[in-house]
Amino acid sequence: MDTRLPARGFDSTDLDDERLGLIVAFMAVVDAGSFAAAATRLRQTPSTVSRKVARLEERLAVRLLNRTTRSLALTEAGAVYLRYCRSISELLGAAEAEVSSLSSSPHGLVRVTLPVAFGQRHVTKLLAEFLEIYPRIEIEAAFNDRFVDMIAENYDLSIRIGNLPDSSLVARKLTSNRRLLVAAPVYVERFGTPAEPADLAHHDCIRYLLYRSSGNIWRFSHRDNPRREQTVNVVGSFRCDNSEAVNTFALSGLGVGIVADYICHDALERGELVQLLPDWRVVPESGIYACWPGTRMLMPKVRHLVDFLGARLSQQTWSRFG
Repeated sequence: MDTRLPARGFDSTDLDDERLGLIVAFMAVVDAGSFAAAATRLRQTPSTVSRKVARLEERLAVRLLNRTTRSLALTEAGAVYLRYCRSISELLGAAEAEVSSLSSSPHGLVRVTLPVAFGQRHVTKLLAEFLEIYPRIEIEAAFNDRFVDMIAENYDLSIRIGNLPDSSLVARKLTSNRRLLVAAPVYVERFGTPAEPADLAHHDCIRYLLYRSSGNIWRFSHRDNPRREQTVNVVGSFRCDNSEAVNTFALSGLGVGIVADYICHDALERGELVQLLPDWRVVPESGIYACWPGTRMLMPKVRHLVDFLGARLSQQTWSRFG
């Protein structure tokens, strides 16, 4: 027999302090992993925190946490409710930051994730410049090339390269991302220059692995007639999941690679690499984007960083080839 009370929910007659107190207790228990740890964070007794969570469950007429003597786990309903609680918390934080920014400079921590090569080559120095301008902002940067779930991992901002299939994100294009077909002069001297994309099937091609892609399929469109396309199934002795490694391998004269212009432009200018098939473009073309969750209000500290990166990267000068 189900003895739970029918859900009454919260209405305008509920005390705001009570409503927020129950939500805060619930979120603290989830984040801390136990009632005792949550009580320490909240400077309350474990029994008080336990009663608040029980009160919340009573009000919602649903169990939010499965409790054992050794662990806590969110129920399905608890996971759904937690997501909304976090959204409420973020909106309140954004509102406070927005209002406070009217009378003070933006401040607080911004957690940002960036691709390794682009981040280290072109964004790190910009972040240093940004922090000089906004000394009350702190930045925590994670450099990796894996797909990052921004909401689950609680990132404020993500710099992403390529196409953006995730419709849950809001994206702003910062600059273009031109990819070039390159090889070292010593490789060209030994194996010749391909006349068209189909010739690449007979070359040693350096493949870039991304999101479970083997990197075997390369596509090109003609510069003067974009509808004229060629798709090539390439092979080669080396493949990896790091764009800097592709560039390094090409510089060593060990194959033909597709490398972003922001990585290879210096080597091209020095003659250490040569561009192959200049009349053909690597497709699909893509961009470099600043992304944030569409469910979150863009807080001033994040908006200032996005605006700053957009202004600086729009002035970049590496796209001299292609």
